[in-house]
Amino acid sequence: MKLICPRIFTAIALLIISLSTLAQKDTKDIKKYKEEADNMRKEVWGWNKPEFKVRTIPAEYASASKIVIARHMEINADSKKRAKLTLMGVGAYRELMITEIAREAIKINDKSAISDYSEIAFTQIVRSSGFFIRNSTNVYIGVRIIKPDGSIKEISADDIVLTRNESSKKEAKLAIPDLQVGDIVDYFLAKQQNTEQSTLGDVATYAFTLFDDAPIMHYSIHIEMGKKYAIEYRCYNKAPDFKRSTSEDDDNVFDLVQKNIPAYTESGLWVSAFRQLPIIRMNIKVGYKGMYAGRFNAREPGKVYANPPADEFIEDEKIRISSIKEGEARLRTATTGLNEQLPENASKYYFELLKNKDKLPFDSVVSELFYLFRYTRFLRVEPYADINGILNRTKEDIAASGQLYDFGNLLKSKDFEYQLVFVTPKAGPYLKEILSSDDIKWMLSVEDAKPKLFGMSDIFSPAFYISPDYEDAKQAMTMRIIGKKKNFDEGTINIPRSPASANSHIEKLVVTPLTDGTNLMISRQTILKGHYKSDVQKKLILFEDYCNAERKMIGENETIIQELESKKNKKSYAPELKIAFDKERNKQKDAFVDEAKEWFEQEVTELSENKVENMGVRHTNPDFVYSSKFKLGGVLKKAGNNLILEVGKLQGTPLTLSASQRKRSLDIYMPFARSMQTEITLQIPEGYTVEGVEALNKKVENETGYFISEASSDSKAVTIKVKKSYNNSFEPVANWDKLLAFIDAANDWTNAKLLLKKK
Repeated sequence: MKLICPRIFTAIALLIISLSTLAQKDTKDIKKYKEEADNMRKEVWGWNKPEFKVRTIPAEYASASKIVIARHMEINADSKKRAKLTLMGVGAYRELMITEIAREAIKINDKSAISDYSEIAFTQIVRSSGFFIRNSTNVYIGVRIIKPDGSIKEISADDIVLTRNESSKKEAKLAIPDLQVGDIVDYFLAKQQNTEQSTLGDVATYAFTLFDDAPIMHYSIHIEMGKKYAIEYRCYNKAPDFKRSTSEDDDNVFDLVQKNIPAYTESGLWVSAFRQLPIIRMNIKVGYKGMYAGRFNAREPGKVYANPPADEFIEDEKIRISSIKEGEARLRTATTGLNEQLPENASKYYFELLKNKDKLPFDSVVSELFYLFRYTRFLRVEPYADINGILNRTKEDIAASGQLYDFGNLLKSKDFEYQLVFVTPKAGPYLKEILSSDDIKWMLSVEDAKPKLFGMSDIFSPAFYISPDYEDAKQAMTMRIIGKKKNFDEGTINIPRSPASANSHIEKLVVTPLTDGTNLMISRQTILKGHYKSDVQKKLILFEDYCNAERKMIGENETIIQELESKKNKKSYAPELKIAFDKERNKQKDAFVDEAKEWFEQEVTELSENKVENMGVRHTNPDFVYSSKFKLGGVLKKAGNNLILEVGKLQGTPLTLSASQRKRSLDIYMPFARSMQTEITLQIPEGYTVEGVEALNKKVENETGYFISEASSDSKAVTIKVKKSYNNSFEPVANWDKLLAFIDAANDWTNAKLLLKKK
């Protein structure tokens, strides 16, 4: 018989009691949730809203895939002041309670719409807590199907399936079976959020989009906000304003009704919604008017700030920067040097650079400082650092503002003057129309005879990088930080844009038809320039290769593994890291295959070679170049003794527009000016001749861009060069037909074929 220590027995007993208590609590919570869900369904289905009872669809909407018969958003926010016993005594906080109900009735007009509404996924429960704060969110769903004969079938809540079932978060989905054309889906999602908040800031933010890719017959919003809240909102692009009133309790009430909103067919293609489409944004904040309210630019409780000046949010950003500066002054943690973070030889390189900085070109010094800063922030490997975190650095975007702020501090410490640049992305609002300091994005302008701009989007961003999101921004705001307090010298700057030639995707293909008559052997070299690089760099570049290449550039000849192996008491980490690096290298082949499949949209097999020839991470050697060799299926077919090569599919997959997208009423915001080029050398198999070469030549060109294909041949090979360019990132809608001309030409060319005829 095995004896159990009384203390262990007590611990086991307590654990059993604890688990039992948790199980009982979980059962109780589930029961409570179901009761609340039932009550919510009774409330929403009992709404007296005639628009949800409409069954007749106007004739002009008969051809739409789906029609929004009615859409309603109901928001109610209240708060209560409470006291709580904390580790520091009794603390005051405010419990914030927000209920949001979104309900829609959708007429299903075709099979595509059936697919859209055959299943609804949602987050059912979220729980979070800290030392003193607890937050909870419950989401309830209701779904009814209204048949053409008027009969109503409600989908049972028992059919909800949990796809994630954790104590802190539960995700769910509800299938809608037997949905047919002609049915109406009447559903709602209701979210109840309880938050304990003791600080100022946004409680909730909303963007009410008064447009859709489907026509909307009736859209309404009703909002009631308790008098402890401050409300900010802005109407964009001629969006109608709310009808405002107050309740008996002096709560702020907002109402809006819009009818017969037509479908925006181009809303998903090359549109900047905040600059072109009707939207109302709203921020709900905890109001405050006590001590230091002015210092923190706090909003008053109960006050409504309609279409406030952008200066309010720029002031919020200044306050945030000032608080960072004050923290640095107290903790003395400003970035003033790099030598303590660099390997030995790189540290010597750094001091030599500073010693000769007045003798070297300005661009060279500030760019080398940037690359040293980039190395210490992203490529330096601390012994026993999390290995998965290291490997994932190449795959992630970064928060640019903090990095650029610290880089600016480094420059300042070396007597280089800089300014922050406040800008908004082209997919966001104009700077003068922001509604949050979060709308503001940062760049850095380093002062010389001509200012040099620095930006970052990931760890591959080179010196003088400008994100395509910020290119061509007019009158961006500059902020020179003066002294230790909230002092700024303000100005403006125009952000330049890059030409199409600077953002190129170039494919060089040597194509050999194989004797099986169904596959091609492809020797491929790809050159990516400018804004085409980032996404593919994340897929194909290994952290190990990037780190070691940059180490060489800053004077370190040892690899990162060799350096770690040489450190006392750190040798055990190096083998573990090397194993992880080797696993990533083995997976790189799959990444090359996946990238090729995505580009050609054909089957790629038997990859025999893959290599990153140039990483393109420095402005002095900017092109990202990689190569591979593989079999490509799907474009070569047998025709008796002959072969047909669908050569048009080797250009990659060009943009295809739907019938509705061909009609355009809005100006065109493209990601960036860009060009594409495919150079094909087709090796003619022994015993074959080629027919159809002349038909490959085509040219469509105007001021918006071009599509040009040129082909020639001799007895051994066919040489084809296909070029396309979007000359500008922005085009007025008047130029839409000109864009369509070469877009259509590129699409037509995908059908181009060559006949390889047996002699």
